[in-house]
Amino acid sequence: MHRLKSTIVRCLFWVLATPLVAHSTTVVVKMENRRIILAADTRRDTKTLGQAAPNYHDDYCKIVGLGNVGFAASGNSDYHRTQAGDSVPDWSAWDEAETSYASHKDSLVDMAESWGSSTITHYQIFYSVNPSRVKELAAVNPENVLIEGLFAGWDTKGLPILVTVVIKLGSLAISPVVGTKYVLPQRDLPYTSNQHTKDLIEEDATKMKAVAKKWKKTSKHFRKSEQDWRWVEFVVQSTSDYDETVGKKVDVLEILPFSSHWLHKSSCPAY
Repeated sequence: MHRLKSTIVRCLFWVLATPLVAHSTTVVVKMENRRIILAADTRRDTKTLGQAAPNYHDDYCKIVGLGNVGFAASGNSDYHRTQAGDSVPDWSAWDEAETSYASHKDSLVDMAESWGSSTITHYQIFYSVNPSRVKELAAVNPENVLIEGLFAGWDTKGLPILVTVVIKLGSLAISPVVGTKYVLPQRDLPYTSNQHTKDLIEEDATKMKAVAKKWKKTSKHFRKSEQDWRWVEFVVQSTSDYDETVGKKVDVLEILPFSSHWLHKSSCPAY
């Protein structure tokens, strides 16, 4: 197992680039000077193997607060054995995030890398036992992404930072499962894991105009002090109008330099 893990770690490629965009779930990260807002919808598809139609439930927590770090996952984020003979261990992206946080509290980048390595280990084992199932999970999006983990927190200079790790099914000539790390600095616009949300925030003029008009009306119901994070919540909810895999129930976490707390709980905390 140690030899396998060493091989897996060498197959994890860390780069600084523009992140891939997932095609289900939406996570939004808005970074300000002294706080970070992390939001995610709660929709999950619980359809079984071979079932054609989706089976959506809006009750799944995708965020965990870890001290002054927020973690969210998009994609296939846990594994639970249903048969006694299953040799793939139970696994959770959030459990791995907690373990990585405990070992690397002083470095968000090291924390994310540790999570990526352990997540690749899980999927390498999963692939060795049931390659067809891993291929099926990856095939739901063109990039073959299995899971994306997002760590929002602070760098060594106390500046807000987002580190995302994308785990995908790669070329079998190199490795069945590979990972890519993206280190993203503070900017005025939020980051997101969903293309439709990205359109609402920065690219599609038609969508932006329609959402801005709706937000102008909706925002009147919120106190001025709430509007920053309510706007992030609203963008997540608006994504569901364009993407059925995204639900309208939203969890929102506020991350401060020394702590984190919930601004709105729909399904969290589940951990």
